[in-house]
Amino acid sequence: MKSDVRGMTFTSRRFQELSTEERNMRVFGRLALVLFAGVALTTARADDITSGPAAGKRIGGPFDVKAITGALKGRTLCYV
Repeated sequence: MKSDVRGMTFTSRRFQELSTEERNMRVFGRLALVLFAGVALTTARADDITSGPAAGKRIGGPFDVKAITGALKGRTLCYV
């Protein structure tokens, strides 16, 4: 086992003995597996997400924003 405290490098001897191509395949294979699992979990929950209030519903209270461009630049506006 290689350990370098300053560089925080901890790799197994077996991993070091692999060729560069084999190491890359293992690393990218694991990365692809993690990405696939993340996408699968995200799409499984995607139907639970909604954006904004339901049609016909009003949000409670004022919605004050400050205009940063255009003719109303610098003014505070309420879009509700």
